[in-house]
Amino acid sequence: MSTFLRSILPASQRRDLGDLAEKLDLGAGDRQAKSSAFWTMLTLSAIIAVAGLLTDSTATVIGAMIIAPLSVPIMGMAVGIVLAGTLVFSAYGYGAEARAGGFRRRRAYSMVGVGLVLVLIPLVANTVANVLVEVWTQRVADAAEAWVADVPGARVTDVTVVSRTAIIQVEAPDHLPDVEALLADLDGKVPDGVRVVVDAGLGERIDAGVVGSPGAG
Repeated sequence: MSTFLRSILPASQRRDLGDLAEKLDLGAGDRQAKSSAFWTMLTLSAIIAVAGLLTDSTATVIGAMIIAPLSVPIMGMAVGIVLAGTLVFSAYGYGAEARAGGFRRRRAYSMVGVGLVLVLIPLVANTVANVLVEVWTQRVADAAEAWVADVPGARVTDVTVVSRTAIIQVEAPDHLPDVEALLADLDGKVPDGVRVVVDAGLGERIDAGVVGSPGAG
C-alpha cells in the first residue's frame, strides 16, 4: 500500500473480511439478535415516517431517516460492488496484463484526479451560484426596505429570486412609491436583466420592469 493510501486509511482502521461479515451479514454471528434489531428499527422508522407525512412534519420525517438502519444495506452494496469489480477484473485477465506490463501508478492517479475534478466542478459551481443568489436576494431586500420606508405601515414580508426574476412581497395600507426608484436603486447591485415583480397582496402584482433596461431609472 502506498504512502498516500496509508495516510488516508491507516492500518488500525482497516477491517478484515471477518469483521465486515460480522457487521454486514445478518446471517453471520448472532443471527437472531441482529435480525431482531434490524427489523425493530426498520419498523419504528417506518411508523415515525408515516406519522411525519400525516402531520406534514419535516423534522419527524428526518428523525425517521436518522434511526432507520440504512447503513448496513448501503455498506453491503458498496462492499459487493468492490468485490464484484475485483472478480471481473481478475476473470478477464486484466490483473495479469497489469503485472506483465507494469502498473502505471501515475496514470491511475491521474485518472482518479480527473474523476475528482469532474465531480468537484459541478459542486463548486452550484455552491457559488447559491451564494450569489443569497447575496442578490439580500440586496433586493435591502433596496425594497428602503423603497417602502417612507410609506407608513408598509413592510417587506418576503423576497425570493427565482431564475432571473426577483419577487418582492410587501404589505402596505396605502399606495406604494414609484417602482422606478426601486429599479434605479437596484441598478449595479444585481445583474442587468433581472426582472423585478412586486406582490402587494390581494391579487395586486406590479411588474416593475427589468434592471438595467433603458427605461429603468
